[in-house]
Amino acid sequence: MALALSIYRSLVNFKHLVSLLVLIFSLEALAQKNCKSSQLAFDSGRDLFQRRQFLLSIQEFSMAEKFDCAEQLDQAMWGHLLAVTELGERDEMFHLSHKLYPQKFSLGYQQKLKLYQSYYFPKNDGTVEAQRVGSFQQWKESLPQQKSAALAGTLSAILPGAGQAYTGSWQSGAMAFVLNALFLSATLELEDKDLHATALVSGVVFSITYLGNILNAAESARIYNQNYNAPQIEEEKAKRFPELTL
Repeated sequence: MALALSIYRSLVNFKHLVSLLVLIFSLEALAQKNCKSSQLAFDSGRDLFQRRQFLLSIQEFSMAEKFDCAEQLDQAMWGHLLAVTELGERDEMFHLSHKLYPQKFSLGYQQKLKLYQSYYFPKNDGTVEAQRVGSFQQWKESLPQQKSAALAGTLSAILPGAGQAYTGSWQSGAMAFVLNALFLSATLELEDKDLHATALVSGVVFSITYLGNILNAAESARIYNQNYNAPQIEEEKAKRFPELTL
């Protein structure tokens, strides 16, 4: 009787062991399947990112995150963050980099995230990352300016639209010239007809368009310089901050 009971208990334990092994193998197979699916989604997202299809790449990176595979999770979250950055979504960039991802990233990616925060949300906190970003900003400011914002504004103050023409914004310059000429001539004509109140309104509108024309000329010079130096800046950024890439 004791022998039979011992054999029964052994069979029961063996059955439990088999069930446990089956469960372990099932979980492992599921994990492998999840990781494979996560890798496929991440590869698709990376391909879309490289083709500058950032909105579509975010969908793929988000899918890769949902599979919750530790091997691809960091990469998927990082790709998601960089795609949002390329779209210029500042609020979402801050939410992901300061609130959501710091608790999810592994140690290695947390270091990259610190650099990301310093680059896109700079603080003079004396950290190594802040110093690197500060050095890069100084380098950017040392780049020669092809067009002078002060000169562009001065030219448009003398002749509306001239500053825009100086920066190559011919259409904007023509519009500024026509609008200012129209309101100035209307103001003078109304004043000549003794319609003082209407002339005053027209004069106020002319003043606004005239000032806007000057500010627009200065801004067009800034944009010209930014676009002119953009390739060199991007190249230097890639050299100095290889971490901020996918």
